[in-house]
Amino acid sequence: MNALFVFWVIYSCSLSAFFQIGSCTMHVLIHEVTQDVPQVMLAELKGTNQCFAIKCLKKTVVLEDRDVKSTMIERQVLTIGTSHPYICHLFCTFQSPVSLSYTESKTLRNKRVFWQQYLYFVMEYLCGGDVMFHILQNGRFKEDRARFYGAEVVSALKFLHKKGIVYRDAKLDNLVLDHEGHVRLVDFGMCKLHIYRRECMPCNLAGTPDYMAPEVVQGQPYNHAVDWWSFGVLLYEMLVGQSPFRGTDEDELFWCICNEQPYYPFYLSKDAKHILKLFMHKDPETRLGMPDCPEGDVTWQPFFKDIDWEKIERKELDPPFKPQVSENDDDDIAVSCLIIRYIIISGKIPKSRDHG
Repeated sequence: MNALFVFWVIYSCSLSAFFQIGSCTMHVLIHEVTQDVPQVMLAELKGTNQCFAIKCLKKTVVLEDRDVKSTMIERQVLTIGTSHPYICHLFCTFQSPVSLSYTESKTLRNKRVFWQQYLYFVMEYLCGGDVMFHILQNGRFKEDRARFYGAEVVSALKFLHKKGIVYRDAKLDNLVLDHEGHVRLVDFGMCKLHIYRRECMPCNLAGTPDYMAPEVVQGQPYNHAVDWWSFGVLLYEMLVGQSPFRGTDEDELFWCICNEQPYYPFYLSKDAKHILKLFMHKDPETRLGMPDCPEGDVTWQPFFKDIDWEKIERKELDPPFKPQVSENDDDDIAVSCLIIRYIIISGKIPKSRDHG
């Protein structure tokens, strides 16, 4: 892909540098980075309105935190999911060199500057904000809007499950809207691959506490059923505006998840209450979404009776809400909670191995 990308980078003090990454030429205004967390850069294709999101992971941090496996899993899942309409699309991946030295005349003469190694994920720029942001703005969604988002998430989860992938991190923060208002699943570092048989099932504690299924909390072997539990929790949050299980600390929260039933407000419809109860069923074998559920498939439920699933799969249904995003606003909701930086890249971005 021949392109001239314009990125802008914001750091804490001013040094300029020039270096090669594979076949890319990058001009960077760089400063010291103080946070050992993945950074996301907003990238614009020069001369166009096309934008991209570039996730940067510092290799030393990945190694220190023993996140090599999860990083590779995220790359693999993004590669698989790029063909699906409701999973964040990955365009390519590349990495920076081991080290770099340069001398800047006058101010940095005879001084060597070593750059951090980074892994880069070039992904689609989702400019509609995450669903949690919109819940905080609206309090809760009307059933039609929650049903629409829910149907698109169901499509994405079914796709992953057919590939033997357990997502393990379904939550409102990981549902992001595109510019049209369609949902995308993001952040796949928590995924577990090749879950087809019982002997492959994990039993470690993984995920976000509020969304963990009882079998995860209890340390039992688990499978795709945990994603349907988490989906039930996030559907409840969209419809009610709060979590179905709460506690003053993690231990109390886990006790509630394993022993209590959620409270269903009076304004929820009969169909909404019914499907929420099926998703948050304590027994994973008969939970909605699993083959042994006596109520049948997720798509058969009365709650989704108005959904045309063929059109959902083809992304042909109009979203109930379209984000109002300014084309040139760096502070819009699309980049909330992200550190925006700007870089200039010119050259040919290499494709990931999975893309040929």
